[in-house]
Amino acid sequence: MTPGPLRAERVSRSVSAAGSRFTLLIERFEVALGSQVAVVGPSGCGKSTLLALLALALRPDAGEVLTLAGTDALALWRANQGDALAALRARSVGFVPQTGALLPFLSLRDNILLPQRILNRPDAARVAALAERLGISAILDR
Repeated sequence: MTPGPLRAERVSRSVSAAGSRFTLLIERFEVALGSQVAVVGPSGCGKSTLLALLALALRPDAGEVLTLAGTDALALWRANQGDALAALRARSVGFVPQTGALLPFLSLRDNILLPQRILNRPDAARVAALAERLGISAILDR
């Protein structure tokens, strides 16, 4: 079987919050191209940490495999290749953090378009297709 575009094995991250500490360990996780995955669980179980690790927005403490779009992201983290990680995220990841992510003075459409504009690659058709897929087309101008 060919590895999917997102793969993680034995990737971990320790997090301290509100006087407690926990370690999230991703034993094995792989997502095939075109798959849809739901991450569910109670508050504080590590859902946001998991997503931030997989989106390369949070540096893992340790790991054996973390690949995205055929690129060894762990090697980039280990070599402190921030620019290469940023380029990989820009090409391959769409990630909206849980809080403070949307700019209140922009519409939802413009918030989605912002990274594309920064990369000088605005694509209104892609935004429309994404909004349709997420079921948010009716509120894009809010």
